[in-house]
Amino acid sequence: MRAIDQLCDGGDDGEWGSAAVADAGVVDSISARVHRGGLNVADIKYLMESDVYDALVAAQDRMAITEKITNQEQEKRVIQRVMERGKRYNMNPGFIATFYRDETIPLTKEAEVLRIFEVAGRGQRFKG
Repeated sequence: MRAIDQLCDGGDDGEWGSAAVADAGVVDSISARVHRGGLNVADIKYLMESDVYDALVAAQDRMAITEKITNQEQEKRVIQRVMERGKRYNMNPGFIATFYRDETIPLTKEAEVLRIFEVAGRGQRFKG
């Protein structure tokens, strides 16, 4: 709801159906972005250092896995890119940056951690 408060004017325009359709599209897009990160990106990271991730999963060290998957420079590039897109589409770039930093990126990292636990927990090795 914080996001809606930032994006929408107060009041009721009576366009509930249109708003619901638009909201569903936005939620679907965010979900797809988070799940792609949780699957594809986590798989690649696991492939690159499976022994390290296997040990962290065996130790049940979620914090260390989260730290290991975090690439602050890449996060900054993503935030910069979405801000530029926001400007292009006449959206508030500050809001977009905050939403990605505080909501989308943490959700994506959580999906990555879950995926790494899933893959390492099965002892499965990916073949690139």
